[in-house]
Amino acid sequence: LANMTLGSAGLAFVLSSNPNGHKLLGGIHQTDSSGHSLCRGHGDIHELRMETDTVELMRKGLVLSHVSWQFFKNELGWDDTTPEHILTHQISRSHQEKFFQLLKLDEKKGYSNIEWLGNTGSAAAPLSLAMACEEGRIKKGDQAALLGIGSGISTLMLGLTW
Repeated sequence: LANMTLGSAGLAFVLSSNPNGHKLLGGIHQTDSSGHSLCRGHGDIHELRMETDTVELMRKGLVLSHVSWQFFKNELGWDDTTPEHILTHQISRSHQEKFFQLLKLDEKKGYSNIEWLGNTGSAAAPLSLAMACEEGRIKKGDQAALLGIGSGISTLMLGLTW
């Protein structure tokens, strides 16, 4: 079952130390817990049910994303044009468009898989990274930003050199 806050995928990836490999440049995490009541599960293991104020959750998530993006750029010494690739949390096409517009990012740098995978939730950014690499879009030395937003409301942003 996937909705705005329940994605339909999961994954893992391994971080290791290899001077000739990919490099994790850094990242930031922020939480605005004032949005904790915008998405509520009912805790019944026999019936997965959630109530979500999707409009307000999207609005507050975008606001926190904008603030987080400023901190993230400062942390990595980047500007809006630095990463060649922007891989995001994808819950809907509408959300993705608003996200890129608000952060003033070039949508051509994004990789969208929501059209054929649906809402993969927090797995969308690393899934997009893997898929873009398989397609040869991300080359050695490219910089990429993995940008996630979660209910509650939290953001996690990571910078990589591939």
